[in-house]
Amino acid sequence: MIAPKIGSLYCEIVDDTLGLIDDDSIDRAVGILGDAAEILVCSTGVELEFAQGFKNKMLKIGCVVTIEPRVSSAFF
Repeated sequence: MIAPKIGSLYCEIVDDTLGLIDDDSIDRAVGILGDAAEILVCSTGVELEFAQGFKNKMLKIGCVVTIEPRVSSAFF
């Protein structure tokens, strides 16, 4: 009884997310990231783990990513 409800919820989440994706925006973002010599990610708290995962994935394709965990330094 619970498993189908959870499955339905996940399907709704995926459908909602796919509905928000704009191909032109993704192409522009890929171009900007591809042209960057270095990517600086400012993150703190729980999101720091996501930033680390992003960094690891980008390193696999040869991109340099620096993570700044101090929010106060993000503006410099």
